Amino acid sequence: MTKSAIQMQVVDTQESSDEKDCVCGQVVPLDTRFCSGCGHQFPEEAAPVPADMQS
Repeated sequence: MTKSAIQMQVVDTQESSDEKDCVCGQVVPLDTRFCSGCGHQFPEEAAPVPADMQS
């Protein structure tokens, strides 16, 4: 397996989990706004618009 294939699997795994990586390397819950390790502020992600509310 190539290095890029391994990196893609890591990204896929992270996207399907309820965690994300901080710039400091700490793994935090997906809905975290600030890292408890370094204080990094994560950008707020827009909530998906339900299909019945789209025009």
